[in-house]
This record gives sequence, C-alpha cells and structure tokens, in this order.
Amino acid sequence: MKITGKHLFLLKKLNIGVYDRLKTEFLFHSNRLEGSMFSKEEIMKLTIEKRVIGSHKLNDIIEIANSIEVFDFIAKIYNEQLSEKLLKEFHGILLNNSLNVFDSKLAGTYRAMPARLRKVELELSSPETIHFDMELLLQEYNEVKMDTRKIAEFHSKFEKIHPFHDGNGRVGRFIILKQCLDNDVDLIVVHSEYEKEYKDALYIAQTGNGIDTLVNIFEKSQRRFEKTIRKMMKNLDIYN
Repeated sequence: MKITGKHLFLLKKLNIGVYDRLKTEFLFHSNRLEGSMFSKEEIMKLTIEKRVIGSHKLNDIIEIANSIEVFDFIAKIYNEQLSEKLLKEFHGILLNNSLNVFDSKLAGTYRAMPARLRKVELELSSPETIHFDMELLLQEYNEVKMDTRKIAEFHSKFEKIHPFHDGNGRVGRFIILKQCLDNDVDLIVVHSEYEKEYKDALYIAQTGNGIDTLVNIFEKSQRRFEKTIRKMMKNLDIYN
C-alpha cells in the first residue's frame, strides 16, 4: 500500500494509533540492523508513554528516542525536498545528546576524517569531496521521479559516500522512507531478517556489480511490509 508524506502527516494528526504502529515497525527494523536490542513493544512504550521498559544501556535509549524524533520530523516536513541541510538535520537529531563525545560533537556535520568500513574493502569518499559528492548525488536524483530502482541506486551511492562519521545506515534508511513518501512508492522497510542479504547486496552494488540484488531485497521488503500495513489499516480508509 502506498502512503504519501501527506497521508503520514494526517495519520499523525488523527492520533488513532496507526501512525505509532507504522513508526514502531520502521524503527524496530532499521535500528535492529545496527544492533539495537529494543523490541517492538519497548519502542511502542517509549513512543506513546515516554517510558522505558526492559534492560538497556542509556545510550541505546537515547538513540531510539532520537530515532523517534527523526521519524516525527520527516512526517512534519513532508513537502520539503531532500537537501544537504535536511540530511544534516536528520543526523543532528539522531545523534543529539549522545553519551559518545564524538557523536555528540559531530552531530549534524559531515565527517572531517577518512573512514573505512569493517570487514569490506571499499573506497569511501574523502572528507575533501563529501560536500561535492553529496551535492551531485542530490542534484542527480532530485530532478527525476523516483521508483524502487532509483531509490536503491541512491541508497547505494549515499552509503558509499558515507558522509557522516557514524549513523550513515540509519540516516540512509530515513532517506529511503522520505523518498518513498515523496514519490508515491510502496514503503521500503528493510526487514531485519534480511540483514546479511541487504549488506551483501549493498556491497555488490557499491563495487560496480549491479543494483539488481539490492532492488530485489527492497522489493521483497515492500511485499512483506505491505502485509503488515494492511493489518494496521484494517477497517480504516486513510484516504477518507
């Protein structure tokens, strides 16, 4: 089921629970891909009651709380085009008040040091070219109608630029969310069970071996999330 940015904004205003369930589903899988141990129930409690249940490190709680805020921010600015300023805002909110001094100090800024990914050989953008690379990337894709394939292409290129010192995966998936909302594309919520397939597919694309594998993961995730959405939307016509 396609949901536009305006639909998400209205669902938030309606305050009937569907918005919070959509948000919880997205945040659970996106953060689980980065090692979060928060369950869906625990994220929902934090979202609705501002209450933490379970045993979690303080910084993990901060990260989930910040992720909730980024999602809400995206619902609010549904009519704004992607820009470097907007992406830096995503990152600034995501790492705000982190207990990691580097995360807190560098929130909302491009990295100033070279970076390498663990376990893979991949040449990322140098600090000197990040702004230029991001500017070109946004210009290239903001000028076209996005579909699942183009979103996969953008995601692969964004993650290879790796503009931030940390949080690139989560910011990248928030970008995917906004691109789906902006372009009337079935929501792409990469299921946490596809973690290895997803990361392998990213590497394949980033090493010049084709985007098809990543597109397949996104399409598989769309079909799986479609079933989840239909259960949420049962007896609710969001278009009315």
